[in-house]
Amino acid sequence: MAIEDVDPSGVMRKARNSLRREVDRSNRLSMTEEEKQRRRSRQRQLYREKKRRIQRMQLEGAHVDEEQTVSDPELLAEIMEIREAVEEVANPPALQQIQFQVKGSLDHWSKSFENAFKKRKFEEAITSIQRMTYYGRINEEIMRKL
Repeated sequence: MAIEDVDPSGVMRKARNSLRREVDRSNRLSMTEEEKQRRRSRQRQLYREKKRRIQRMQLEGAHVDEEQTVSDPELLAEIMEIREAVEEVANPPALQQIQFQVKGSLDHWSKSFENAFKKRKFEEAITSIQRMTYYGRINEEIMRKL
């Protein structure tokens, strides 16, 4: 005996479909929360990594002012472009694409720091930290919008 025979008006079928939609929506929301948690965790990890780099520099006797303004016009123009794009974009996939690019820049400057530090080129290492600070702030802005 099929459900249609017992429930000719389809009330049970509609209720079952409604329940499935609710479960699907709930699963999507929980995945979104999991993704946000992973992103927050990654953000904390990036912050800790940057702080460790600063401490390594300080142990070598170098003064690191991560808040010092960078005067490189190309970098400043790039940062402004990215921030404008983040402000204008409203949909998560586009923000995630921008975030992917920003993470690429963070990774690049992280490697640049490591190379400069190994070669004891502390000015280059400080520049890398400052740039990582700029890109890190953009990443934080993206995280708030996601």
